[in-house]
Amino acid sequence: MQKNKKTSFIFIVCALVIGSALYRLFDPSTSKFEKPALATLYSIALLFNIVCIIRNFRYNKDLKE
Repeated sequence: MQKNKKTSFIFIVCALVIGSALYRLFDPSTSKFEKPALATLYSIALLFNIVCIIRNFRYNKDLKE
């Protein structure tokens, strides 16, 4: 059980770092990303992290029941 908490903490930290990097790439004055290819890669990684976080929470919830 303790290992699952560490794993979700790692994914949450990664999601925050990737999300902040993605935010820094966005230029609000033109509503575009400075580097679209890198933004796409960050978006995919962020989506993967969010899916893993949701799966971990669902898995932990099933273990408690």
